[in-house]
Amino acid sequence: MLHKRILFISLLLMLSISRSFAKPPKVLVFSKITYYYHESIPDGIAAIQLLGKQMHFDVDTTKDASKFTDENLKQYAAVIFLNTSDTTGALLNDAQQMALMHFIESGKGYVGIHAAADAEYQWPW
Repeated sequence: MLHKRILFISLLLMLSISRSFAKPPKVLVFSKITYYYHESIPDGIAAIQLLGKQMHFDVDTTKDASKFTDENLKQYAAVIFLNTSDTTGALLNDAQQMALMHFIESGKGYVGIHAAADAEYQWPW
């Protein structure tokens, strides 16, 4: 329950900053796994989609790391890693990691939910 509150507050903060967008802001939910599949991933996606409907933001979902390019990420206000468990370091390649780093450095939002903290911990940043 606490993690849901933290997610909700984090998304509200990010999206309140995004109110200046002409179109509703969008978030990208990334749920690629290379290690352990969390049964709660579909429920997490559904909860974020419901929150999007209630708070008027769009939600895209993917397991496809090729979506992590500078150009593609420009359309999002935030990226959410949802239970992205990984022990191989294979969630994102070097170029995709750099695109995510540029995204975050540009002032946009990042949320890591549950197993996201256990993914790609060898990254240099």
